[in-house]
Amino acid sequence: MKKLLFPIIILFVAVSCSRQNKAEQIITNLIQSELKEGCVYTPIKFTKLSEVLSAIDNEDEYKKIKEEFDKVEYKYLFDSISSAENYKRDSSMYGKKFADATYIKPLSYDRDKLRDKLEELKRKYQPYVTGKGLIHIYIYETPFGDSLLYSKFVFDDNFNIKDRRKISIEIDRDSISYMIEKIQNEQNEEKDKDFLNNDFLWSFS
Repeated sequence: MKKLLFPIIILFVAVSCSRQNKAEQIITNLIQSELKEGCVYTPIKFTKLSEVLSAIDNEDEYKKIKEEFDKVEYKYLFDSISSAENYKRDSSMYGKKFADATYIKPLSYDRDKLRDKLEELKRKYQPYVTGKGLIHIYIYETPFGDSLLYSKFVFDDNFNIKDRRKISIEIDRDSISYMIEKIQNEQNEEKDKDFLNNDFLWSFS
């Protein structure tokens, strides 16, 4: 049994390394092909190729209800501010008794109903695998300034890029060597996976 298990483990490791190398090469070639004149690309780190899980914020049903909720929420907040200002004005001009009698409380039925639907969808949601992905960390130097980039790439089964996002942080050129050394010394696979699948971190990219 042990003799049979060892070749299987070797094969699994070889396939994993091959996929990792393929993903890294695709990303490196892509970024280099996009380099503008006078810019320098310095790769720092690739996280391990891992399964990427879906996020409810990207589901069509959730997005549709969220869009409706945002519209109702905006109106509710507008009406709340307006009612508060009217109450304050009436209290000043006609007294608190009059203001209490004429105060109109903003309607929140539609808002609360939609919010409950969103919460229910979140409770029932079961994330599923959408592909394999990793985060590539690199320095991008330009004549106008330098940036530290965290780029998220998600591949389908044929290694086509199906999702690409990035977070850019401006840095000082004198700190580049320190940044590279610090990031290269950071080894935490669980933290990398959390970062990869934390959709909120990439929502403003």
